[in-house]
Amino acid sequence: MGRLPKVFLILLLTVGLILSFKIIFTQAQETQEFASDKVLVRFQDKISEKEKDTVLFSVGAKREKKLGRINAERVKVPKSKVKETIGKLKKSSKIKYAEPDFVAKKVEIPNDPYYSSQWGLPKIKAEGGWDKTHGGDLAPVAVLDTGIDDSHPDISGKVVKRANFSWDPDVDGDGHGTHVAGIVAATTNNSIGIASLGYDTKLISVKVLDNSGSGYYSWIANGIIWAADNGAKVINLSLGGYFDSSTLRDAVNYAWGKGVVIAAAAGNSNNTRALYPAYYTNSIAVAATDSSDNKASFSSYGWWVDLAAPGVSILSTYNGNYAYLSGTSMATPFVSALSSLVFANNSSFDNQDVRNKIESTAEKIAKTGNYWTYGRIDACAALDCESFVTPTPTPTPTLTPTPTSTPTPTPSPIPSLPPETSGLSAVYYNNKDFTGRTVSRIDPTINFNWGSGSPDPSIGSNTFSARWTGKILSQFSETYTFYASTDDGVRLWVGGQLIIDNWNEQSVTEKSGTIELAEGEKYDIKMEYFENRKQAVSELRFSSPSIPKQIIPSSLLSPN
Repeated sequence: MGRLPKVFLILLLTVGLILSFKIIFTQAQETQEFASDKVLVRFQDKISEKEKDTVLFSVGAKREKKLGRINAERVKVPKSKVKETIGKLKKSSKIKYAEPDFVAKKVEIPNDPYYSSQWGLPKIKAEGGWDKTHGGDLAPVAVLDTGIDDSHPDISGKVVKRANFSWDPDVDGDGHGTHVAGIVAATTNNSIGIASLGYDTKLISVKVLDNSGSGYYSWIANGIIWAADNGAKVINLSLGGYFDSSTLRDAVNYAWGKGVVIAAAAGNSNNTRALYPAYYTNSIAVAATDSSDNKASFSSYGWWVDLAAPGVSILSTYNGNYAYLSGTSMATPFVSALSSLVFANNSSFDNQDVRNKIESTAEKIAKTGNYWTYGRIDACAALDCESFVTPTPTPTPTLTPTPTSTPTPTPSPIPSLPPETSGLSAVYYNNKDFTGRTVSRIDPTINFNWGSGSPDPSIGSNTFSARWTGKILSQFSETYTFYASTDDGVRLWVGGQLIIDNWNEQSVTEKSGTIELAEGEKYDIKMEYFENRKQAVSELRFSSPSIPKQIIPSSLLSPN
Protein backbone atom coordinates (compact mmCIF):
# COMPACT_ATOMS: atom_id res chain seq x y z
CA MET A 1 0.00 0.00 0.00
CA GLY A 2 1.11 3.59 -0.62
CA ARG A 3 1.84 5.96 2.18
CA LEU A 4 -1.21 7.58 3.79
CA PRO A 5 -1.81 11.18 2.66
CA LYS A 6 -0.93 14.03 5.00
CA VAL A 7 -4.62 14.66 5.64
CA PHE A 8 -6.88 11.64 5.79
CA LEU A 9 -10.47 11.07 6.77
CA ILE A 10 -11.96 8.61 9.19
CA LEU A 11 -15.18 7.35 7.66
CA LEU A 12 -17.54 4.74 9.03
CA LEU A 13 -20.73 3.61 7.32
CA THR A 14 -23.93 3.39 9.28
CA VAL A 15 -23.65 -0.39 9.48
CA GLY A 16 -20.19 -0.02 10.99
CA LEU A 17 -21.46 2.51 13.50
CA ILE A 18 -24.19 0.17 14.65
CA LEU A 19 -21.67 -2.68 14.85
CA SER A 20 -19.26 -0.60 16.92
CA PHE A 21 -22.03 0.27 19.38
CA LYS A 22 -22.96 -3.39 19.56
CA ILE A 23 -19.40 -4.33 20.44
CA ILE A 24 -19.23 -1.69 23.16
CA PHE A 25 -22.56 -2.85 24.56
CA THR A 26 -21.44 -6.47 24.60
CA GLN A 27 -18.25 -5.54 26.39
CA ALA A 28 -20.25 -3.51 28.89
CA GLN A 29 -22.49 -6.45 29.60
CA GLU A 30 -19.50 -8.75 30.11
CA THR A 31 -17.70 -6.37 32.46
CA GLN A 32 -20.89 -5.04 34.11
CA GLU A 33 -19.36 -1.60 33.42
CA PHE A 34 -17.05 -1.84 36.45
CA ALA A 35 -13.98 -3.69 37.68
CA SER A 36 -14.91 -7.22 38.79
CA ASP A 37 -12.60 -7.29 41.81
CA LYS A 38 -12.23 -3.65 42.90
CA VAL A 39 -14.33 -1.29 45.04
CA LEU A 40 -13.91 2.43 45.75
CA VAL A 41 -14.26 3.23 49.43
CA ARG A 42 -14.21 6.38 51.53
CA PHE A 43 -14.17 6.05 55.30
CA GLN A 44 -15.69 8.53 57.68
CA ASP A 45 -13.33 11.22 58.93
CA LYS A 46 -11.08 10.39 61.91
CA ILE A 47 -11.21 6.62 61.36
CA SER A 48 -7.79 5.18 62.19
CA GLU A 49 -5.76 3.11 59.74
CA LYS A 50 -6.12 0.10 62.03
CA GLU A 51 -9.91 0.47 62.10
CA LYS A 52 -9.95 0.71 58.31
CA ASP A 53 -7.96 -2.50 57.98
CA THR A 54 -10.31 -4.25 60.40
CA VAL A 55 -13.41 -3.21 58.45
CA LEU A 56 -11.91 -4.31 55.15
CA PHE A 57 -10.66 -7.62 56.55
CA SER A 58 -14.15 -8.40 57.84
CA VAL A 59 -15.52 -8.38 54.28
CA GLY A 60 -12.56 -10.11 52.64
CA ALA A 61 -11.13 -6.91 51.13
CA LYS A 62 -7.68 -5.41 51.28
CA ARG A 63 -6.33 -1.97 50.55
CA GLU A 64 -4.70 -1.41 47.18
CA LYS A 65 -4.28 2.29 46.35
CA LYS A 66 -5.23 5.66 47.80
CA LEU A 67 -6.86 8.22 45.53
CA GLY A 68 -4.97 11.39 46.26
CA ARG A 69 -6.44 13.94 48.61
CA ILE A 70 -10.12 13.07 48.68
CA ASN A 71 -9.56 10.37 51.33
CA ALA A 72 -10.90 7.62 49.08
CA GLU A 73 -9.11 4.44 48.12
CA ARG A 74 -9.34 1.49 45.80
CA VAL A 75 -9.60 -1.87 47.54
CA LYS A 76 -9.35 -5.39 46.19
CA VAL A 77 -12.31 -7.71 46.83
CA PRO A 78 -13.03 -11.33 45.90
CA LYS A 79 -13.64 -11.65 42.17
CA SER A 80 -17.26 -11.12 41.10
CA LYS A 81 -18.20 -10.17 44.68
CA VAL A 82 -18.30 -6.42 44.12
CA LYS A 83 -21.99 -5.81 44.82
CA GLU A 84 -22.04 -8.24 47.74
CA THR A 85 -18.99 -6.57 49.29
CA ILE A 86 -20.43 -3.09 48.82
CA GLY A 87 -23.61 -4.17 50.56
CA LYS A 88 -21.61 -5.36 53.56
CA LEU A 89 -19.44 -2.23 53.67
CA LYS A 90 -22.43 0.09 53.62
CA LYS A 91 -23.69 -1.51 56.83
CA SER A 92 -20.64 -0.22 58.68
CA SER A 93 -20.96 3.17 60.39
CA LYS A 94 -17.29 3.76 59.59
CA ILE A 95 -17.95 3.89 55.82
CA LYS A 96 -18.93 7.18 54.15
CA TYR A 97 -19.48 5.50 50.79
CA ALA A 98 -18.59 2.36 48.86
CA GLU A 99 -19.16 1.95 45.14
CA PRO A 100 -17.96 0.04 42.08
CA ASP A 101 -14.97 1.28 40.11
CA PHE A 102 -17.00 2.05 37.00
CA VAL A 103 -15.63 2.30 33.47
CA ALA A 104 -15.79 5.51 31.42
CA LYS A 105 -15.33 5.53 27.66
CA LYS A 106 -14.12 8.11 25.21
CA VAL A 107 -16.89 10.30 23.81
CA GLU A 108 -16.55 10.12 20.05
CA ILE A 109 -18.48 9.07 16.97
CA PRO A 110 -17.07 8.51 13.47
CA ASN A 111 -16.89 11.56 11.24
CA ASP A 112 -19.30 12.70 8.53
CA PRO A 113 -17.65 15.86 7.22
CA TYR A 114 -19.46 18.50 5.21
CA TYR A 115 -16.96 21.30 5.39
CA SER A 116 -13.23 21.24 4.88
CA SER A 117 -10.60 22.85 7.04
CA GLN A 118 -11.40 24.38 10.42
CA TRP A 119 -14.82 25.95 10.20
CA GLY A 120 -15.15 25.99 13.99
CA LEU A 121 -12.55 28.70 14.59
CA PRO A 122 -14.18 31.49 12.54
CA LYS A 123 -17.59 30.35 13.77
CA ILE A 124 -16.63 31.20 17.37
CA LYS A 125 -14.73 34.35 16.24
CA ALA A 126 -11.33 33.04 17.27
CA GLU A 127 -9.45 35.55 15.14
CA GLY A 128 -10.82 38.48 17.13
CA GLY A 129 -9.90 36.73 20.36
CA TRP A 130 -6.32 36.21 19.17
CA ASP A 131 -6.02 39.97 18.78
CA LYS A 132 -6.38 40.12 22.57
CA THR A 133 -4.22 37.19 23.62
CA HIS A 134 -2.35 34.15 22.32
CA GLY A 135 -2.38 32.50 25.72
CA GLY A 136 0.95 31.07 26.85
CA ASP A 137 2.46 29.38 29.89
CA LEU A 138 0.18 30.77 32.60
CA ALA A 139 -2.86 28.52 32.22
CA PRO A 140 -1.93 25.01 31.03
CA VAL A 141 -4.71 22.68 29.92
CA ALA A 142 -4.58 19.10 31.20
CA VAL A 143 -6.02 16.70 28.64
CA LEU A 144 -7.25 13.60 30.49
CA ASP A 145 -7.63 11.08 27.72
CA THR A 146 -5.77 8.32 25.86
CA GLY A 147 -2.53 10.29 26.07
CA ILE A 148 -0.93 12.86 23.77
CA ASP A 149 1.53 12.08 20.97
CA ASP A 150 3.96 14.94 21.49
CA SER A 151 6.09 13.74 18.58
CA HIS A 152 3.46 15.08 16.21
CA PRO A 153 5.04 18.08 14.43
CA ASP A 154 2.06 20.30 15.27
CA ILE A 155 2.20 19.47 19.00
CA SER A 156 5.94 19.13 19.49
CA GLY A 157 7.09 21.29 22.41
CA LYS A 158 3.59 21.92 23.73
CA VAL A 159 3.41 19.19 26.42
CA VAL A 160 5.08 20.47 29.60
CA LYS A 161 4.17 17.59 31.96
CA ARG A 162 2.71 14.13 31.67
CA ALA A 163 1.40 11.31 33.84
CA ASN A 164 -0.10 7.89 33.22
CA PHE A 165 -2.80 6.26 35.35
CA SER A 166 -3.79 3.52 32.89
CA TRP A 167 -2.30 0.05 32.46
CA ASP A 168 -1.00 0.81 28.95
CA PRO A 169 2.31 2.55 28.18
CA ASP A 170 2.25 6.35 28.16
CA VAL A 171 1.66 6.73 24.43
CA ASP A 172 -1.53 7.55 22.56
CA GLY A 173 -2.34 4.16 21.09
CA ASP A 174 -5.82 5.29 20.11
CA GLY A 175 -5.43 8.81 18.64
CA HIS A 176 -8.38 10.32 20.49
CA GLY A 177 -6.28 12.20 23.06
CA THR A 178 -3.96 13.67 20.43
CA HIS A 179 -6.94 14.83 18.38
CA VAL A 180 -8.40 16.57 21.45
CA ALA A 181 -5.00 18.09 22.28
CA GLY A 182 -4.67 19.53 18.79
CA ILE A 183 -8.00 21.34 19.09
CA VAL A 184 -6.81 22.85 22.36
CA ALA A 185 -3.26 23.81 21.53
CA ALA A 186 -1.75 22.71 18.21
CA THR A 187 1.08 25.08 17.34
CA THR A 188 -0.40 28.03 15.46
CA ASN A 189 1.07 30.35 12.83
CA ASN A 190 3.94 27.90 12.18
CA SER A 191 3.28 27.34 8.45
CA ILE A 192 2.26 23.68 8.89
CA GLY A 193 -0.88 21.72 9.74
CA ILE A 194 -3.70 23.32 11.66
CA ALA A 195 -4.35 26.24 13.99
CA SER A 196 -5.75 25.82 17.49
CA LEU A 197 -7.93 28.08 19.57
CA GLY A 198 -5.38 27.94 22.39
CA TYR A 199 -2.62 29.25 20.08
CA ASP A 200 0.40 29.36 22.48
CA THR A 201 -1.35 27.51 25.33
CA LYS A 202 0.64 24.68 26.95
CA LEU A 203 -0.59 21.14 27.49
CA ILE A 204 -0.39 18.58 30.29
CA SER A 205 -0.88 14.98 29.16
CA VAL A 206 -2.71 12.75 31.65
CA LYS A 207 -3.42 9.27 30.34
CA VAL A 208 -6.55 7.96 32.07
CA LEU A 209 -7.95 5.86 29.21
CA ASP A 210 -6.26 2.78 27.80
CA ASN A 211 -5.44 2.31 24.13
CA SER A 212 -8.97 1.10 23.41
CA GLY A 213 -10.42 4.34 24.81
CA SER A 214 -11.73 3.00 28.15
CA GLY A 215 -10.68 3.73 31.71
CA TYR A 216 -11.79 3.10 35.27
CA TYR A 217 -13.25 5.93 37.30
CA SER A 218 -10.35 5.50 39.73
CA TRP A 219 -7.88 6.27 36.92
CA ILE A 220 -9.85 9.38 36.00
CA ALA A 221 -10.23 10.53 39.61
CA ASN A 222 -6.50 10.10 40.20
CA GLY A 223 -5.77 11.98 36.98
CA ILE A 224 -8.01 14.88 37.97
CA ILE A 225 -6.38 15.15 41.38
CA TRP A 226 -2.86 14.89 39.92
CA ALA A 227 -3.57 17.54 37.30
CA ALA A 228 -4.97 19.92 39.92
CA ASP A 229 -1.87 19.40 42.06
CA ASN A 230 0.55 19.81 39.15
CA GLY A 231 -0.23 23.20 37.70
CA ALA A 232 -3.26 22.66 35.47
CA LYS A 233 -5.61 25.65 35.36
CA VAL A 234 -8.03 23.84 33.04
CA ILE A 235 -8.93 20.14 32.84
CA ASN A 236 -10.42 18.72 29.64
CA LEU A 237 -12.55 15.57 30.00
CA SER A 238 -13.65 14.34 26.58
CA LEU A 239 -14.94 11.16 28.17
CA GLY A 240 -17.75 10.00 30.37
CA GLY A 241 -19.73 7.19 31.93
CA TYR A 242 -23.43 6.71 32.63
CA PHE A 243 -23.00 5.93 36.33
CA ASP A 244 -22.88 8.51 39.10
CA SER A 245 -19.89 8.20 41.43
CA SER A 246 -19.10 9.92 44.71
CA THR A 247 -15.40 9.30 44.04
CA LEU A 248 -15.52 11.03 40.68
CA ARG A 249 -17.60 13.90 42.07
CA ASP A 250 -15.15 14.34 44.96
CA ALA A 251 -12.25 14.53 42.50
CA VAL A 252 -14.03 17.16 40.39
CA ASN A 253 -14.86 19.16 43.51
CA TYR A 254 -11.26 18.88 44.68
CA ALA A 255 -9.98 20.31 41.39
CA TRP A 256 -12.58 23.08 41.46
CA GLY A 257 -11.51 23.92 44.99
CA LYS A 258 -7.94 24.25 43.73
CA GLY A 259 -9.06 26.90 41.24
CA VAL A 260 -9.30 24.70 38.15
CA VAL A 261 -11.92 25.02 35.40
CA ILE A 262 -13.29 21.60 34.39
CA ALA A 263 -14.83 21.15 30.92
CA ALA A 264 -16.49 17.79 30.18
CA ALA A 265 -18.27 16.24 27.21
CA ALA A 266 -22.06 15.98 27.52
CA GLY A 267 -22.14 12.79 25.45
CA ASN A 268 -23.27 11.52 22.06
CA SER A 269 -26.53 9.76 22.95
CA ASN A 270 -28.90 12.30 21.31
CA ASN A 271 -31.03 12.43 24.45
CA THR A 272 -31.08 14.05 27.89
CA ARG A 273 -29.50 11.16 29.80
CA ALA A 274 -26.87 12.38 32.24
CA LEU A 275 -23.20 11.66 31.56
CA TYR A 276 -20.59 11.85 34.30
CA PRO A 277 -18.50 13.84 35.14
CA ALA A 278 -20.16 16.44 32.85
CA TYR A 279 -23.35 16.30 34.95
CA TYR A 280 -21.64 17.51 38.13
CA THR A 281 -22.18 21.10 39.23
CA ASN A 282 -18.48 21.99 39.10
CA SER A 283 -18.06 20.71 35.54
CA ILE A 284 -18.99 22.71 32.44
CA ALA A 285 -21.10 20.29 30.39
CA VAL A 286 -20.50 20.81 26.65
CA ALA A 287 -22.79 19.89 23.75
CA ALA A 288 -21.80 19.85 20.06
CA THR A 289 -23.03 22.06 17.21
CA ASP A 290 -22.53 21.92 13.45
CA SER A 291 -21.38 24.62 11.04
CA SER A 292 -24.92 26.02 10.82
CA ASP A 293 -25.18 26.40 14.60
CA ASN A 294 -27.63 23.53 14.88
CA LYS A 295 -27.33 20.91 17.56
CA ALA A 296 -25.24 18.06 16.19
CA SER A 297 -27.52 15.11 15.42
CA PHE A 298 -25.67 12.92 17.91
CA SER A 299 -25.18 15.41 20.75
CA SER A 300 -26.72 14.91 24.16
CA TYR A 301 -28.69 17.90 25.44
CA GLY A 302 -30.96 19.11 28.23
CA TRP A 303 -31.28 21.50 31.14
CA TRP A 304 -28.07 20.15 32.73
CA VAL A 305 -25.92 21.01 29.68
CA ASP A 306 -24.21 24.40 30.03
CA LEU A 307 -22.63 25.35 26.70
CA ALA A 308 -22.29 24.30 23.08
CA ALA A 309 -19.23 24.41 20.80
CA PRO A 310 -18.31 23.16 17.32
CA GLY A 311 -18.21 19.37 17.26
CA VAL A 312 -18.96 18.11 13.74
CA SER A 313 -16.16 17.31 11.26
CA ILE A 314 -13.42 18.89 13.34
CA LEU A 315 -9.97 18.66 11.78
CA SER A 316 -7.11 18.01 14.20
CA THR A 317 -3.91 16.11 14.85
CA TYR A 318 -4.19 12.31 14.69
CA ASN A 319 -1.69 9.44 14.51
CA GLY A 320 1.09 11.56 13.06
CA ASN A 321 -1.21 13.13 10.50
CA TYR A 322 -4.58 14.90 10.61
CA ALA A 323 -8.16 13.66 10.68
CA TYR A 324 -11.75 14.79 10.90
CA LEU A 325 -13.64 13.53 13.93
CA SER A 326 -17.06 14.41 15.34
CA GLY A 327 -18.43 14.29 18.84
CA THR A 328 -18.86 16.23 22.04
CA SER A 329 -15.28 15.06 22.60
CA MET A 330 -14.31 17.55 19.90
CA ALA A 331 -16.55 20.34 21.23
CA THR A 332 -15.19 20.19 24.77
CA PRO A 333 -11.59 21.22 23.94
CA PHE A 334 -12.86 24.45 22.39
CA VAL A 335 -14.25 25.36 25.81
CA SER A 336 -11.04 24.26 27.53
CA ALA A 337 -8.88 26.32 25.18
CA LEU A 338 -11.10 29.37 25.62
CA SER A 339 -10.90 28.97 29.42
CA SER A 340 -7.11 29.10 29.19
CA LEU A 341 -7.23 32.23 27.03
CA VAL A 342 -9.63 33.94 29.46
CA PHE A 343 -7.24 33.18 32.32
CA ALA A 344 -4.38 34.65 30.26
CA ASN A 345 -6.39 37.74 29.39
CA ASN A 346 -7.48 38.42 33.00
CA SER A 347 -4.69 37.85 35.49
CA SER A 348 -6.95 38.48 38.50
CA PHE A 349 -9.65 35.97 37.49
CA ASP A 350 -10.33 32.82 39.47
CA ASN A 351 -12.06 29.76 37.99
CA GLN A 352 -15.55 31.01 38.83
CA ASP A 353 -14.79 34.31 37.06
CA VAL A 354 -13.57 32.42 33.98
CA ARG A 355 -16.65 30.22 33.89
CA ASN A 356 -18.97 33.19 34.37
CA LYS A 357 -17.24 35.09 31.57
CA ILE A 358 -17.54 32.27 29.05
CA GLU A 359 -21.14 31.45 29.94
CA SER A 360 -22.36 35.04 30.08
CA THR A 361 -20.81 35.93 26.69
CA ALA A 362 -21.95 32.81 24.82
CA GLU A 363 -23.96 33.49 21.68
CA LYS A 364 -27.59 32.59 22.23
CA ILE A 365 -28.05 30.58 19.07
CA ALA A 366 -31.33 28.80 18.28
CA LYS A 367 -32.55 26.40 20.97
CA THR A 368 -30.53 28.04 23.72
CA GLY A 369 -32.57 27.49 26.86
CA ASN A 370 -33.85 24.19 25.44
CA TYR A 371 -30.81 22.15 24.45
CA TRP A 372 -28.28 24.02 26.63
CA THR A 373 -28.44 26.86 29.11
CA TYR A 374 -26.14 29.63 27.88
CA GLY A 375 -25.43 29.24 24.16
CA ARG A 376 -22.53 28.50 21.81
CA ILE A 377 -19.19 29.89 22.95
CA ASP A 378 -17.99 33.21 21.49
CA ALA A 379 -14.22 33.62 21.86
CA CYS A 380 -14.22 37.25 20.80
CA ALA A 381 -16.86 38.25 23.34
CA ALA A 382 -15.27 36.21 26.13
CA LEU A 383 -11.95 37.97 25.50
CA ASP A 384 -13.47 41.47 25.25
CA CYS A 385 -12.40 42.05 21.66
CA GLU A 386 -14.08 44.17 19.02
CA SER A 387 -16.39 41.80 17.20
CA PHE A 388 -16.18 41.44 13.47
CA VAL A 389 -17.48 38.93 10.96
CA THR A 390 -15.07 36.49 9.36
CA PRO A 391 -16.38 34.29 6.55
CA THR A 392 -16.16 30.53 6.86
CA PRO A 393 -13.17 29.27 4.80
CA THR A 394 -13.97 28.10 1.30
CA PRO A 395 -14.11 24.30 1.30
CA THR A 396 -11.10 22.58 -0.26
CA PRO A 397 -12.40 19.86 -2.62
CA THR A 398 -9.63 17.38 -1.76
CA LEU A 399 -10.66 17.37 1.89
CA THR A 400 -14.43 17.01 1.47
CA PRO A 401 -15.77 13.45 1.13
CA THR A 402 -19.12 12.51 -0.31
CA PRO A 403 -21.52 11.93 2.60
CA THR A 404 -22.18 8.23 3.19
CA SER A 405 -25.60 8.62 4.75
CA THR A 406 -28.20 11.19 5.69
CA PRO A 407 -27.68 12.49 9.22
CA THR A 408 -30.25 11.48 11.81
CA PRO A 409 -32.91 14.23 12.06
CA THR A 410 -32.59 16.49 15.09
CA PRO A 411 -35.36 15.66 17.59
CA SER A 412 -37.91 18.15 18.80
CA PRO A 413 -36.42 20.20 21.61
CA ILE A 414 -37.39 19.74 25.23
CA PRO A 415 -38.50 23.17 26.44
CA SER A 416 -37.13 24.78 29.57
CA LEU A 417 -37.71 28.09 31.29
CA PRO A 418 -35.63 31.25 30.86
CA PRO A 419 -33.02 31.59 33.62
CA GLU A 420 -34.34 34.97 34.76
CA THR A 421 -37.76 33.47 35.61
CA SER A 422 -36.57 30.32 37.34
CA GLY A 423 -37.27 29.16 40.88
CA LEU A 424 -40.31 29.28 43.14
CA SER A 425 -42.09 32.04 45.07
CA ALA A 426 -41.32 31.57 48.76
CA VAL A 427 -43.04 33.09 51.79
CA TYR A 428 -41.54 32.48 55.25
CA TYR A 429 -43.61 32.97 58.43
CA ASN A 430 -42.36 33.64 61.95
CA ASN A 431 -44.61 30.93 63.42
CA LYS A 432 -45.11 27.29 62.51
CA ASP A 433 -48.79 27.83 61.61
CA PHE A 434 -48.27 30.38 58.77
CA THR A 435 -48.82 33.44 60.97
CA GLY A 436 -46.61 36.28 62.20
CA ARG A 437 -43.97 38.26 60.34
CA THR A 438 -43.25 37.22 56.78
CA VAL A 439 -40.35 37.34 54.36
CA SER A 440 -40.99 36.90 50.62
CA ARG A 441 -38.39 36.01 48.01
CA ILE A 442 -37.64 33.77 45.01
CA ASP A 443 -35.83 30.53 45.89
CA PRO A 444 -34.04 28.90 42.92
CA THR A 445 -34.53 25.43 44.45
CA ILE A 446 -35.79 23.88 47.66
CA ASN A 447 -32.51 22.62 49.05
CA PHE A 448 -32.01 23.97 52.56
CA ASN A 449 -30.29 22.86 55.74
CA TRP A 450 -30.52 25.78 58.14
CA GLY A 451 -29.24 23.73 61.09
CA SER A 452 -30.40 25.50 64.25
CA GLY A 453 -30.90 28.76 62.34
CA SER A 454 -33.63 30.17 60.12
CA PRO A 455 -34.13 31.37 56.52
CA ASP A 456 -33.76 35.06 57.40
CA PRO A 457 -32.65 37.18 60.39
CA SER A 458 -36.21 38.49 60.77
CA ILE A 459 -37.56 34.95 61.08
CA GLY A 460 -37.05 33.29 64.44
CA SER A 461 -35.25 29.96 64.62
CA ASN A 462 -36.88 26.76 65.93
CA THR A 463 -40.48 27.70 65.09
CA PHE A 464 -41.27 28.93 61.59
CA SER A 465 -43.11 27.82 58.47
CA ALA A 466 -42.69 28.24 54.72
CA ARG A 467 -44.81 28.00 51.58
CA TRP A 468 -43.34 27.67 48.07
CA THR A 469 -45.55 28.09 44.98
CA GLY A 470 -45.08 28.22 41.24
CA LYS A 471 -44.95 26.03 38.15
CA ILE A 472 -42.89 22.95 37.24
CA LEU A 473 -42.14 22.03 33.64
CA SER A 474 -42.34 18.34 32.73
CA GLN A 475 -39.62 17.15 30.36
CA PHE A 476 -41.10 13.73 29.61
CA SER A 477 -44.48 11.98 29.49
CA GLU A 478 -44.00 9.48 32.28
CA THR A 479 -44.41 8.83 36.00
CA TYR A 480 -42.50 11.22 38.23
CA THR A 481 -41.60 10.50 41.85
CA PHE A 482 -41.21 13.49 44.18
CA TYR A 483 -39.21 13.20 47.41
CA ALA A 484 -39.46 15.63 50.34
CA SER A 485 -36.77 15.36 53.04
CA THR A 486 -37.72 17.51 56.01
CA ASP A 487 -37.41 18.13 59.71
CA ASP A 488 -40.34 18.64 60.55
CA GLY A 489 -43.69 18.52 58.66
CA VAL A 490 -44.28 18.76 54.90
CA ARG A 491 -47.11 18.73 52.36
CA LEU A 492 -46.64 18.74 48.56
CA TRP A 493 -49.16 19.37 45.79
CA VAL A 494 -48.36 18.86 42.08
CA GLY A 495 -50.98 19.63 39.46
CA GLY A 496 -53.49 20.24 42.23
CA GLN A 497 -52.98 16.74 43.71
CA LEU A 498 -51.74 16.24 47.27
CA ILE A 499 -49.03 13.61 46.76
CA ILE A 500 -47.07 13.99 50.04
CA ASP A 501 -48.80 14.58 53.37
CA ASN A 502 -46.55 14.20 56.38
CA TRP A 503 -47.58 17.01 58.75
CA ASN A 504 -45.73 15.71 61.81
CA GLU A 505 -42.92 16.72 64.13
CA GLN A 506 -39.99 14.48 63.28
CA SER A 507 -36.27 14.22 62.69
CA VAL A 508 -35.11 14.35 59.06
CA THR A 509 -37.40 12.00 57.14
CA GLU A 510 -37.89 11.43 53.42
CA LYS A 511 -41.40 10.92 52.08
CA SER A 512 -42.32 10.35 48.43
CA GLY A 513 -45.29 10.48 46.09
CA THR A 514 -45.86 9.78 42.39
CA ILE A 515 -47.82 11.45 39.61
CA GLU A 516 -48.13 11.12 35.82
CA LEU A 517 -46.96 14.24 33.94
CA ALA A 518 -47.04 15.08 30.21
CA GLU A 519 -44.01 16.29 28.25
CA GLY A 520 -43.85 20.05 27.73
CA GLU A 521 -46.67 20.84 30.17
CA LYS A 522 -46.32 23.20 33.15
CA TYR A 523 -48.03 22.16 36.37
CA ASP A 524 -48.85 24.06 39.56
CA ILE A 525 -46.57 23.05 42.42
CA LYS A 526 -46.95 23.99 46.10
CA MET A 527 -44.97 22.84 49.10
CA GLU A 528 -45.68 23.72 52.73
CA TYR A 529 -43.25 23.12 55.58
CA PHE A 530 -43.03 23.79 59.31
CA GLU A 531 -40.10 23.68 61.73
CA ASN A 532 -40.48 23.12 65.47
CA ARG A 533 -37.18 23.03 67.38
CA LYS A 534 -33.78 21.48 66.67
CA GLN A 535 -32.57 20.95 63.11
CA ALA A 536 -34.27 22.75 60.21
CA VAL A 537 -34.11 20.91 56.88
CA SER A 538 -36.23 21.18 53.74
CA GLU A 539 -35.24 19.52 50.46
CA LEU A 540 -37.30 18.65 47.37
CA ARG A 541 -36.10 16.12 44.81
CA PHE A 542 -37.62 14.23 41.93
CA SER A 543 -36.87 11.36 39.56
CA SER A 544 -38.40 9.57 36.59
CA PRO A 545 -37.38 6.74 34.25
CA SER A 546 -35.43 9.35 32.23
CA ILE A 547 -34.10 11.50 35.09
CA PRO A 548 -31.87 10.36 37.97
CA LYS A 549 -32.93 11.35 41.46
CA GLN A 550 -31.85 14.93 42.18
CA ILE A 551 -32.84 18.29 43.63
CA ILE A 552 -35.40 19.77 41.23
CA PRO A 553 -33.34 22.24 39.15
CA SER A 554 -34.32 25.88 38.98
CA SER A 555 -34.43 25.75 35.17
CA LEU A 556 -37.63 23.68 35.42
CA LEU A 557 -39.32 25.94 37.99
CA SER A 558 -41.04 29.30 37.59
CA PRO A 559 -42.47 31.47 40.36
CA ASN A 560 -46.04 32.75 40.61
